[in-house]
Amino acid sequence: MSNNNNEMKKELGMGAAMATVVGCVIGSGVFFKPTAIYTATGGAPGLAIIAWVVTSLVCLCAAMTFAEIAILIPETGGMPVYLKKVFGDRVGYLCGWMQTVVFYPGLVAALAVAVANQAKLFLGDGMVVPVAIVCIIIMVALNCMGAKVGGAAQTIFTVAKLIPLVLIMMFGGFIIGKLVDSLIIGIICFIGVTILNMPFPMLLSVIIGVTNVIPFFGPFIGAIPAAFLVFLVSPLQCVYFLIWILLLQQFDGNILGPKILGNSTGLSSFWVLFSILFFGGLFGFVGMIIAVPAFAAIYDLISRAVHRSLRLRKLPMETDEYRKLDHIDEKTGMFMELNKK
Repeated sequence: MSNNNNEMKKELGMGAAMATVVGCVIGSGVFFKPTAIYTATGGAPGLAIIAWVVTSLVCLCAAMTFAEIAILIPETGGMPVYLKKVFGDRVGYLCGWMQTVVFYPGLVAALAVAVANQAKLFLGDGMVVPVAIVCIIIMVALNCMGAKVGGAAQTIFTVAKLIPLVLIMMFGGFIIGKLVDSLIIGIICFIGVTILNMPFPMLLSVIIGVTNVIPFFGPFIGAIPAAFLVFLVSPLQCVYFLIWILLLQQFDGNILGPKILGNSTGLSSFWVLFSILFFGGLFGFVGMIIAVPAFAAIYDLISRAVHRSLRLRKLPMETDEYRKLDHIDEKTGMFMELNKK
């Protein structure tokens, strides 16, 4: 047999290979397992972290073992071939049948059920089985089309899976910080209206705390209905309530908010206002809540693309460099300032 026949044929590029590995490591469980672990550990964060660490170490050992075996046995076929080389034909044969009859069908079924259970939130319980069957057919068809098609599909699915995870890592701190900030404002509001002996202290505090989650417009949205409730009981107390809310929001905007959130989004006040109006107009109340982190992600991606383009053209990335710019000489690449020949 010639050397050409013994060489492994490369079907997947680096991108598809990396997407396959990432897709195998980060499965659908990353979106559902945290809830299961939280329930199993009784909400104890220490036990949950220990469970993740132990599982990660076990997976790391398994990955390093497979990597070492793949280097020692550079042949296609995966687990059955490795076991055949190490333990003989019988063990390799049994492993191949186990994967064919049990492992891969079970894996495909589990993925189909996971997708169908999420689809029922939009399509209803009656569509669980049909959606699962369609998912199984699609996965089988993609694998039958060859490694290149499967690799391309894996790349698309992996990118779609990583996008929400990246957004959570980038702006999860902002969302959690905003929730904590709103909780503190609600508690302080309750203490204040109770001391001032105002009506409906719990209801007013809940309204102020919940609407405070919305950046910029939240305090005004919450203050109007809350003040109206107080006005129905006592117009004078309504004035006191509005003064208290004004002081409370000044405290939140200048002291508490910056302490908890800092400059976590990198957006100016103009873009914060624009994002709230834009997403609020499209998606209503939910859009106003997600507006700032979602627009910050879009803004960050556009900024990265612009900076990359400027680096490729060897142009400065600081905005101040372009304030006095008239044009760029195409021949020399020099910056020509205004009123300068």
